[in-house]
Amino acid sequence: MCPGGWTMPTINEPGHLCINGMSLHKRDGKFSSSGIVVSLDPTLYGGKDLDSCLSFVRGIEAKSFKKGGSNYSAPAQTLINLLKGKIDKTLPENSYQFGLSPVSMDDIFPEFLIGKIRKALPIFNQKLPGFIQEAAIAIAPEARASSPIQIVRNRDTRQSTTTQGLYPAGEGSGYAGGIMSAALDGLKTGIKIIEEFAPTI
Repeated sequence: MCPGGWTMPTINEPGHLCINGMSLHKRDGKFSSSGIVVSLDPTLYGGKDLDSCLSFVRGIEAKSFKKGGSNYSAPAQTLINLLKGKIDKTLPENSYQFGLSPVSMDDIFPEFLIGKIRKALPIFNQKLPGFIQEAAIAIAPEARASSPIQIVRNRDTRQSTTTQGLYPAGEGSGYAGGIMSAALDGLKTGIKIIEEFAPTI
């Protein structure tokens, strides 16, 4: 969750679209940006190895680029119409600077993914009343919540199993899926480093 934040492009190759959220240090913007993370078993999309996993993600990014208009406009749908399965005629004011294109998320994500989001949204709204409202927009895709490659580490020491002194931690090494989980993973790793090199007892 990025309070007072912005939705930003995080593009790294032509013909693909990926987005993420950010906040300036004052967090005083008029918009907020948050992501919805969906855990998927690789067997759902035929993910047998790294190449097939990356291909699945890149396929969604390529489809999002095309559905957005092939100009880095992002495909979007209000949460209300996402639940109804309808395409919006217009979209509310938002923070994404390259513009939004009304689409159906069903045309971007497979049912085994978007179905999970449809199931979760009413639950979110029960816990956070007002989560689903006319101004709430789903913008696609934030497909990089965590690295698809995981650096293998020892469960007890948290060190790399192949490189002594390397402590993989956080999103970049495949052990977290957001700011808080990355912070906690880093904290636990930091404690292990202190225990190894500067024990207090």
